[in-house]
Amino acid sequence: MRFVCVLMVGTALLVPYAAITAAAFGVNRPPGISRLMIKRHHHTIGTRLSPHLSILRAQSTHDEMGNEHDDSTASQINQALEKLREELLSDPAKLKPIKQQHEISNDDRVLTQEELIRRTILSTRLLNLNLNRTRLAESTLDGAGRGLFATENIGEGDIITCYPGDALFCDYSEEETEVDYEDDDEDSHYADKVARWREHVRTLSPIWGEHISDKDRIEKDAVNDGIQESSIPPLTSYAVSVDDVYTVMGMPTLDKDPAYYGHFANDGAGHLILEKGDGSMGVEECISEYIIESIDVSNAMQRPLEGGLHMVAVALRDIEDGEEILMTYGPDYWTAHAQRG
Repeated sequence: MRFVCVLMVGTALLVPYAAITAAAFGVNRPPGISRLMIKRHHHTIGTRLSPHLSILRAQSTHDEMGNEHDDSTASQINQALEKLREELLSDPAKLKPIKQQHEISNDDRVLTQEELIRRTILSTRLLNLNLNRTRLAESTLDGAGRGLFATENIGEGDIITCYPGDALFCDYSEEETEVDYEDDDEDSHYADKVARWREHVRTLSPIWGEHISDKDRIEKDAVNDGIQESSIPPLTSYAVSVDDVYTVMGMPTLDKDPAYYGHFANDGAGHLILEKGDGSMGVEECISEYIIESIDVSNAMQRPLEGGLHMVAVALRDIEDGEEILMTYGPDYWTAHAQRG
């Protein structure tokens, strides 16, 4: 995966991707975004300035995906998930790795068996999925590095690939964010809220999938900051929310299984903001520009399968063989990266 440089609140920053769509706003292609629409943006995508909905990759709050689209692929994945769930129920010892990680974390919650099962399934890469619709190649976006491309025609609503849960964040905090765009000092208030949530993210301990070896598990600080001397970006740059509690993160070094290529989709709108931004835009104007462009160029989004046990990338429109899969970022994510520097 690669990063695209954009301008937000007067600062250049590097971003990967997310999924705000026209459907997320209940519109097709608006001629402009009003103050009401800006507020609605924060409400509709469930925006708490939290590690999973905003500071990490934003996603729309569509209902969980059932089998109304791409029935055979969704059915295949759901059957595999149900089989794994039955195995975990019949042999609770298989929950031990996740339970042990929880016990040494800073979370003192007592987890139920269902919570342990869900964490285990979310952090598992299913084997032998017949899902080979994409490949990795040089992105069509300048300076973006690798991108994700369709290897066949993909219909609107079809599942493209899965999003891996190589690591999880589990956050039960309940603070809601309501940014007051009527405030004269909107930039400062907005940035302050993002900064507070960035600090909150740092308190969360990652839960690693059992398939990630001990030597490949990075320290908590590196999950948030990356490892500069090794040119390793923050793992939070490859994260997407499942719901208000769980966030999944994909390891960029695990790039051999096209069934789990969701974390390699590029930002389809960030570079356009760079071309338009001069560092003088306020928060409202930046978000307005971003939302309009994101609706125009995105062709896919992330959403949970029914039951919230797996994340998948879904086509927002028909995608042709050879076309790059593009998604967009939430503006809160940009601000967090700007503050990280």
